[in-house]
Amino acid sequence: MARQGEARNGKAWRGSAWQGRAGHGRHGNNIEQGENMSNKQVRKAKQFALKRGSAVRGVPAQVVGDELTGIYRAHGKLTGQIVVEAARPESAPLHPAFEWDDSVAGERWREYEARTLIKQVSVVQTNEEQKQVLAPVFYHVPQTAGTESAYHMTEVVVEKPDMLMMALGQLQSQMSAIERSIDALKTAANQRGDSDLTAKITLAAMAFAAARDAIAALH
Repeated sequence: MARQGEARNGKAWRGSAWQGRAGHGRHGNNIEQGENMSNKQVRKAKQFALKRGSAVRGVPAQVVGDELTGIYRAHGKLTGQIVVEAARPESAPLHPAFEWDDSVAGERWREYEARTLIKQVSVVQTNEEQKQVLAPVFYHVPQTAGTESAYHMTEVVVEKPDMLMMALGQLQSQMSAIERSIDALKTAANQRGDSDLTAKITLAAMAFAAARDAIAALH
């Protein structure tokens, strides 16, 4: 199925990339041109990867990142339904990542696959120690009055105070759940009489508490 010139939500497909700001080239060789072309300013294409231990059948990590970024820019958000619709055509680059046989899985499952895909994709960054680390590309912002639950690019969330506060609030809830799990492990280690394991869990709990307090200070 050829998609050249096919309109999709006001954006045109050409080959396997979103035309315009999303970039060019199926395998991530997309260079976004800066607004001032007279100065020939360009931004280096992002290098995408999947979270460690993750894999997407039939789709390279760079293609996953490029396509999800293009879909996000076309819609201003990502949801499971939006990604599934974009991947539905057989010629869509993300199509192989989904189970399309209705006798095996239904639409709800495909939307779950889409949300998993969004959470798996990361961008490769260089930290202060000049080491490459993986950072999430999209962050989930919970539903509020008048807005639906959706994923947004991390840099967008950081730039918008209302989104950032909602995201931090959700993160605090998740951290509270993790802290309860750590406490349960510590109790089990104590009951088992394993002092070494208890000490290790205690150190982990202290480090986690420090991270929790730092997040709370931002909120």
